[in-house]
Amino acid sequence: MAASDSQSPLQRLAALLTRLPGVGEKTALRLALFLVRADEEYVRTLAQAIGDVHGQLRLCATCCDLCTGEICERCRDP
Repeated sequence: MAASDSQSPLQRLAALLTRLPGVGEKTALRLALFLVRADEEYVRTLAQAIGDVHGQLRLCATCCDLCTGEICERCRDP
């Protein structure tokens, strides 16, 4: 299932969710329907958390662990 502009918002969301590891079409549709019915504040908070993770986390230049800076705390610790 590929995400395209000709799909309904529900179909587009389900298609995008299938790109997550371990999420098939049925699970993606189930998650999409859950989000449709979910509290608006929860959906906004979830969307913000996804954006924050993508925008703020990166791989440590030394050990490739996740961190918010160029080098993680463990690698900075002498």
